[in-house]
Amino acid sequence: MTQMLRKAWRALEIMGAARDLAIETRRFSWDAPAGRTFFLQAEHADIRLTTHEQETIFAKIELRAGFGWQLVTDHDEAGVYIIARRKALIGNVARARFDIRLPADLHVSLKLEHCQVCLVNVNAALDLPPFS
Repeated sequence: MTQMLRKAWRALEIMGAARDLAIETRRFSWDAPAGRTFFLQAEHADIRLTTHEQETIFAKIELRAGFGWQLVTDHDEAGVYIIARRKALIGNVARARFDIRLPADLHVSLKLEHCQVCLVNVNAALDLPPFS
């Protein structure tokens, strides 16, 4: 029994090391004039939102265990949209980091599950619904 536990523990260590080595980085930029919306839907991610003076959204997205993610981005005249979901089963070991720089005059909409959010240089009033 102890031998099986050691083998299982070793397999978990190897899987964790492979996940850390398999970091996929993607960079995006979009024009974002005043009055547009930025929408982010993410899960199991560390998110850093920073404002700046340009009319452009810059996003650096790091996907740990990139093979375990579905990432979709889109933009139109209303705004910019990013959706990042973990794939079933293989995505269970995946985490992500979003570093996003936004114009200060954008509407921001977030749909998050098991995320940490850091707001940098933000002047805003936040109204959050009850956490469920």
